[in-house]
Amino acid sequence: MTDIRRKIAQRIRSCRSAEGWTVEETARRLSLISSESISPSRYGNWEQQIRIPKLEQYFELAALFKKSPEYLAGFTDNDGTAPETSLYCVPKPSAIPTEAGVLDVGDDALAFRLTFLDELHLDRDKLLPFAAPDDSMRPLINEGDRVLIDRNVTNAAARDDVFALLIKGRVWLRWIRQDLDGGYLIQAEDRERYPDQPISAEKLATLQVLGRVKIITHIR
Repeated sequence: MTDIRRKIAQRIRSCRSAEGWTVEETARRLSLISSESISPSRYGNWEQQIRIPKLEQYFELAALFKKSPEYLAGFTDNDGTAPETSLYCVPKPSAIPTEAGVLDVGDDALAFRLTFLDELHLDRDKLLPFAAPDDSMRPLINEGDRVLIDRNVTNAAARDDVFALLIKGRVWLRWIRQDLDGGYLIQAEDRERYPDQPISAEKLATLQVLGRVKIITHIR
């Protein structure tokens, strides 16, 4: 345990130093993307080998420092910045806070060229890759198809589009469309098995919208 603590401490300290951040600044930035508040003393304990981060915090540290969680946790010596990989981004799963606790959502099956993401005006730090859990959106999205969710676009009332919703600990991929009465419909493509769900504007505002489905990849 001592060796792994030392390795973790050295790596996150090195990453922080490379960014030119203080411990206080690092803790503040990490808290903005973390499922919980990270105090400077708590972060400092990691660098001093007094404590080690929790499992989900390696993903958050990886997003902050642009490294792989495996590298920060000491499982590999490849930090993901080799010349051939520096042109690409592998969006990572996200730890989503819910009423029942933190839910890990997404997978790391796809890599995207950074210039491609820039062309689409996508923020590489606000992307969530996800495998469709069912055929409710078939034929638009089949079960197992990978979608890329833009977490910067969460205002489902502003446009008729396909969004990812977190409902009772499960992710739904659904159309959200405004109806003629000013309310909204949550719609699947397969409406026989998944009937329309009418919803008021007030209720829609309370839903946890993870983001807009920006890219759909089909698996044949």
